[in-house]
Amino acid sequence: MVYHIVTCSDTLESLSAYYRIPFCMIIRANMGSGGELLRPGRKIRIPLPSFCTQVERAGTLEGEEDLFSLKKYVLEKGDTLYSLAQKFSTTMAHILGHNNACRPEEFYPGREIRIPCLKEGFLVYTVRAKDTWDMLALRFGMGKEELRRYNQTAGDIYPGMQVIIKSGKT
Repeated sequence: MVYHIVTCSDTLESLSAYYRIPFCMIIRANMGSGGELLRPGRKIRIPLPSFCTQVERAGTLEGEEDLFSLKKYVLEKGDTLYSLAQKFSTTMAHILGHNNACRPEEFYPGREIRIPCLKEGFLVYTVRAKDTWDMLALRFGMGKEELRRYNQTAGDIYPGMQVIIKSGKT
């Protein structure tokens, strides 16, 4: 594990490019740290490329069978995690998790993967700049812990993050 002191100009994308790892690994390595992940002056962990394989998976999400149906899909040229998440109404993080992958490079044309498609009653929401777990819980009429459980995270949310919410909540 490497440590990095956050500067004003750091973004998840720039750190991902600099250290040559997906930004989801940076987020995962710093879960539970509290506060804003990229606060200037903060010391954060930068995981090694093997980080995801070394972290013991917590197993399946409690009640996950009620949240997803799995679909087999053969990757085609041009497919990206983002395009797959959009196409199948799921999140990039859940696609990675259901395929025991942590790097987008592990997805290549011809590979068969499992896509966790959200069942009826759930949808994907893209986090906006000033959203917090508390604000989302209030806005969508859900418990904060329920939101965290659906999204398998104890960490902070960040703009652009995809989160699962119950549909029909406004």
